[in-house]
Amino acid sequence: MAKRVSFKRKSVAGPPKGQPWVWHSAELRASPAWRGRSMKCVRLLERLELEHMANAGLENGRLIVSYLQFVEFGIGRRLIAPAIAEAEQRGLIEVVHRGTRLKDVPNRYRLTYYATGKKTQTGAVEWSAPTNEWRLFGERFQNCSSPSDASRFTFQQSENIPGGKHSPEPAETKDPSNVFRDAFQRSKSGLPIISSAPSAAHAISSRSENNPEKTNRAPALAELRAAAAEWIDRTGRGEQQRIVEQLGVTRGALSNFLAGRRSIGTMAEKALRDYLARAAAAASVTAVTE
Repeated sequence: MAKRVSFKRKSVAGPPKGQPWVWHSAELRASPAWRGRSMKCVRLLERLELEHMANAGLENGRLIVSYLQFVEFGIGRRLIAPAIAEAEQRGLIEVVHRGTRLKDVPNRYRLTYYATGKKTQTGAVEWSAPTNEWRLFGERFQNCSSPSDASRFTFQQSENIPGGKHSPEPAETKDPSNVFRDAFQRSKSGLPIISSAPSAAHAISSRSENNPEKTNRAPALAELRAAAAEWIDRTGRGEQQRIVEQLGVTRGALSNFLAGRRSIGTMAEKALRDYLARAAAAASVTAVTE
């Protein structure tokens, strides 16, 4: 029976006896690649680590987990491929061998933050240190609008990352969320808001004209989310339903977008900018007539 109290730390603080276990470094746990994982990516890594433990840590690089095993672990079948792609792009895993569904051959995986053993011709096992590709994630994915959207983006050179030292300075634009806040505060005080509301319309419409997908996409999306959330908060939940009908998306999709969990698509984002611009202009006219 294991000791519960001891003057020797190793007697009570060591790994559990008779139980497989894995370790994570503080650097890994604090990295953007680890902290920003989506839930499907978290479950994928947990299942691969369980397989790693089941093989006593000796089969990294040859870990085999079928799609059915991922489904049994709680990952929807349609989410498995995106989860694998996200984990790869975050540098957390490597698909050493891609299987084929027709021949029922599963993939073989390697966890990049653990060592890899390989048998030589003499039968001895040669061990390679962890490659830790996840350290490159922060440099290559700074242009992601949210951590869970990383699997939608491809690697870019660091000098082309928006906000990097070689990137052009973004155009100075007033934050739409502050513009709407100022406009509503002025309307409550009985002051005209013509000077503020057109600025909001211009700030949002200028984003759609300058093609934010090519330059400064992340700040543009952050401003759009802030403006939309501010507008809905000020006008009530009924406004969210009207926006959903205008964009042709579901309420869940809009909620996920406002929370920064996923995108609603380029066309829907442009439609949302136009809608907010029209709404701001209409609010200014209403305030003046009243």
